[in-house]
Amino acid sequence: MGGASYSTWDQATGVWQGTVTDDNNGGFVGIRSTQPLDLSWDLTQCTGLEFTFRRPPPPFPNNDKNNNKIFPRRLKVVVRDSIDFNGIAWSTTVDLDDKNSDNKNGVVQVRVPLFFKGGGKGGGGGGGRSSTTTTSKTTTTTTTTTKTTTLLIPTRFARTIPNAPPLNASHITGVQLVYSKFELDGQLNPKFDQGDFGLQLVQVRAY
Repeated sequence: MGGASYSTWDQATGVWQGTVTDDNNGGFVGIRSTQPLDLSWDLTQCTGLEFTFRRPPPPFPNNDKNNNKIFPRRLKVVVRDSIDFNGIAWSTTVDLDDKNSDNKNGVVQVRVPLFFKGGGKGGGGGGGRSSTTTTSKTTTTTTTTTKTTTLLIPTRFARTIPNAPPLNASHITGVQLVYSKFELDGQLNPKFDQGDFGLQLVQVRAY
């Protein structure tokens, strides 16, 4: 949580909601998965992660025409390969604009590739910068790389880490979502809106 921002997570429904503000030098909220320290995911045979989001059904206020709750337009996705709470955060962004959603069900499905086409599944230090555009079914990622085989950018506290060790895809320990005014290295999120927000995380799966 940053500054005066706050959020809540409902484990039963997957609803994440709260208020984000840049008061007190803040401007972000986040959630991350938790699991036993001896459990990790081996994604070496996978291409990436797929996230399914939805505007929560009634009585969630987002469906009330008189309510101004925001459906985030861009989120930061973080993958972790260490149990160190402040370890390397392998990061990218995904767009959840309404134009990318299923208008009937309010569903947005985005894919986050872990590796660029032709890259090995074993990792590779960061150094590239990736920008991601989404549709309701697929994700297209454009990357400028410098001696890297991963699309995700190694960061700590939203700052790029130079000469980071390779992403350990055989030991993924957690996934994190961040709704933030900031992207990386002080750059601003052009799709950030202050105020009350809410969304439902329906599913996360490897593909």
